[in-house]
Amino acid sequence: MDILISNIGQHVSRYDIRRLFEAFGSVRSVKLITNLQTGESRGVARISMPFIKEAKMAIERLDGADIEGQFVSVAIVPANNDQYHNI
Repeated sequence: MDILISNIGQHVSRYDIRRLFEAFGSVRSVKLITNLQTGESRGVARISMPFIKEAKMAIERLDGADIEGQFVSVAIVPANNDQYHNI
């Protein structure tokens, strides 16, 4: 299951996001979206978790959570939105 996390702080790394989601189960991949010119985080990441039950638990527990001083939004990647499937 693919998950989006947004409103991530600039200093949160791909490794930090992986650790955060691994608390709920297996993580297949984490892609932190960055500005192509500067390399800085755009505050969004896509996480792939192989087990639906674990992914849903992560979404439930992390949506609205304070992560490093930022309240993040966590949701399933919308099936009908190509913008998120090309990340």
